[in-house]
Amino acid sequence: MMARRAGNALFLLLCTFVFCHVNAQSTGITAGMPMTSGAEVNTGVSEAVTGAPATSSASVTAGASGAPMSTTTAAPAAPSCSTTNCPKECACTPAKIWLDIVLVVDTSSSMTVEGLIQTQAFLAGIIGGLTVSQVAGGNTRVAIVSFSSSTNVANDLTSLNSTADAVSAIYNIAYNGSDEVNIEAAFKTAGDVIRTSDQRPNARNVIILVTSSNQKGAPNDPNPIANQLKHEGNAIMTVTVTQSSTSTPPSIDYSTPGYNFSNTQANFTNAIALALCDANCFCPPLWFQFTSGFIGTSSFKRYGECLYPGDVPAPWDAAQRACTYRNGHLMDAFNADKHSFAQSLAMQYFSSAGPPVYWIGLNNQTGTWVWDGGNGNSTTSASDDYSAWTSGYPAAGTGSCVANVKFTGFILKWRNLPCSSAFTDAHNYFCQIKSCDTNTYCP
Repeated sequence: MMARRAGNALFLLLCTFVFCHVNAQSTGITAGMPMTSGAEVNTGVSEAVTGAPATSSASVTAGASGAPMSTTTAAPAAPSCSTTNCPKECACTPAKIWLDIVLVVDTSSSMTVEGLIQTQAFLAGIIGGLTVSQVAGGNTRVAIVSFSSSTNVANDLTSLNSTADAVSAIYNIAYNGSDEVNIEAAFKTAGDVIRTSDQRPNARNVIILVTSSNQKGAPNDPNPIANQLKHEGNAIMTVTVTQSSTSTPPSIDYSTPGYNFSNTQANFTNAIALALCDANCFCPPLWFQFTSGFIGTSSFKRYGECLYPGDVPAPWDAAQRACTYRNGHLMDAFNADKHSFAQSLAMQYFSSAGPPVYWIGLNNQTGTWVWDGGNGNSTTSASDDYSAWTSGYPAAGTGSCVANVKFTGFILKWRNLPCSSAFTDAHNYFCQIKSCDTNTYCP
């Protein structure tokens, strides 16, 4: 089963985005609840997930002068969820980011001395807002690689013990001034640093390349090694630095979709801060992160929710216990995108001759419609919440638990069914947990 899930992951990603685009209702809500600032702990080892930063703006800033980013929770400028219950957002508290970051800095003549000085100030501002430490837990580790015609590893991921150490190391990056630049070698060296000093399999690796150079095609095309690094689960952020003598920034395309930045764009450092939070929002292995929109576009959004396909049919109450055992609960569906995302996932992972049937967390076993919250907790369904009831449902006397059932073609809608009928109402299901993010550390 694990091999089948891994083998279908890429197809699922494409299928999900296409399905959500075609079938999501135009009135569906696509944002989440306000982010919490309290630290939480989630279990499981992390799995790298690529994606684009959330489109909402935040109050995180880092000026070119090297002032550190704000360490307070970044919040959307205007909530885009107007219902009582909403999908969970990825939290964004920069001081709690726990990534392994490799800074890869161009020191060739294309960068210029002045360009390097400004780059150092910019990077010092970004890293200065993080908590850099070798202590186990929710901290960031930083490595530094400089490059021109050759590369130099100034620090691996195990040598910088504090934020002050990391900032000092950034200002110690020396200008080389070579007229040649080899971004391919820089990526190879960054990969070597990760492979030789990565001691945290639960933390995501992020390579931040800062350059003023264009390099495409033979003989030293960076794209193959960049694609390999991304395939291995590393995120790549690229920052192109436009010099005062040029009107346009270098054109490079090595980054993870949505992680390509330029010092000429509006809210430049703010966008990178959000991208770091986005990179720090992912799901444990075998769990699928709820996303909406098309990857690499402004419509793409990653949510702080993870789904696990329960592909051995069970009655609703047994499925609920299985999800509780996984420290989660039966899935909720607070917008049309989540409904479509789960439906696409079900078509990939639930064996069936036709459209699958699967349980969700909605039930009224106590006389009130509530969503399962795990460990005896629940969230009351509100009148303005998203719903996908089949016409004529909920129907009296047909059961107190809700499943997604074929409506027409391959479209599923909700029906209430018996909760504990093992022989006639055993179905697949989805468990749900909160994603790993800045406020939820996953050991």
